[in-house]
Formats: sequence, C-alpha cells, structure tokens
Amino acid sequence: MLRYAGMASSFDWCFVGIGNPEGQHARDRHNAGKIALRAAARAWACAPPREGAIAPCIVADGVAALYLTRSFMNATGAEIKRVLNASSIPLRRLVVWHDDVDLALGTIRLSWAARSGGHRGVASIERSIGSRFWWRLRFGISPQGQDQRLRKPDKTILADWLVAEANSAELKCYEAMGVFAGEGLFNILTRGGALHPTTWRLAPLL
Repeated sequence: MLRYAGMASSFDWCFVGIGNPEGQHARDRHNAGKIALRAAARAWACAPPREGAIAPCIVADGVAALYLTRSFMNATGAEIKRVLNASSIPLRRLVVWHDDVDLALGTIRLSWAARSGGHRGVASIERSIGSRFWWRLRFGISPQGQDQRLRKPDKTILADWLVAEANSAELKCYEAMGVFAGEGLFNILTRGGALHPTTWRLAPLL
C-alpha cells in the first residue's frame, strides 16, 4: 500500500527517483536518480522524499508528487503504475529520474518518449504502463577520459559496476546534478512553462 508523507488536494507533476532498495544499495551508482531527486527536494525547500511514500512539494507554480521506488530496478514498472493511479497524474506529467551509463558524469538529459536504450528500469516501466510517452531525466554516471571521450564500463563488468558503491566525488556530482536539474525544472515550470527535451552539463567534481 502506498503511503502519503503529507497532504495535497491534487498534483500537477509526478517526479519519481528509481533505483534499487536503499540500505545496502543507498550509495550505488544505479541509485543516482534517487540521490539526485533528494538533492533537488532540498533545493526546493521540500521534505526529502522517502521510499514508498508520495510526498507533496511546491515546485514553481505547481505541486509535484515526489516518490522514491522501493522495488528493485528491474521490477520498477508495476510500482510506478500504482503511483500514477494513486496520484491521478496523467502520464505526460510523469518525470522519471534515473542513472544513464550512455552519458558522461555531469551530463543531464531531459528526454520525451525515448526508448529504454537497454536500461532495465525504464524497460520495466514501459511494459507496465504500455507506453513510453513520458519524461525521463537521465543522469550521466560514466567516466570521461582527458580526451573527453566516454569511458563506459565494459559490458562484462557493467552489472557489477552499477551496483557498486559510488565514491565520494561521484556522490557529490549526483547531488550537484540533482540541484542543477531541479533549478532547470523550476525555471521551465515557472509561470506555467512547458517542458521540452534539453541537455545540461556541469563539470564533474572529480
């Protein structure tokens, strides 16, 4: 059963951070989306979201439902479907915050109706809700070389790398990306502005 960490008569947006259950996975690279959403909530002066609880947050001129999934990444879809039903938010106003190994650390991409690209959490959501017409806020976690080329981990070690604990510099960058993305969304949504696909970049703190 979903819990409400506050009261709101209605929601304008649903911002969901996905990853693996916290505890031993709280600092994993695969949880970058959750870490980023918590940082954004602090920047918005809202109570930090918790796993399994819908929390209202004033963002620009509307009220957002903040939510962190408690399922494992590969089984995220059914949980998000329940959140959408409980909050009565239309699919076009869902923004899923997640890690992305195809982007460099420090890169943030807001995408609409994008294919999963092999991200199993995103694929789970697509299967459960039967659509990919929703927003994704993608946080780059892969390193870059001095030549600025992406150094994506080899597929033979990728699964273990994703569920390994990020180092302190990576964690600081996830939080900085969350604050940066939060400010970007706030500016877009102020006075009823519409979201549009965009890319932000900040220098990784490494």
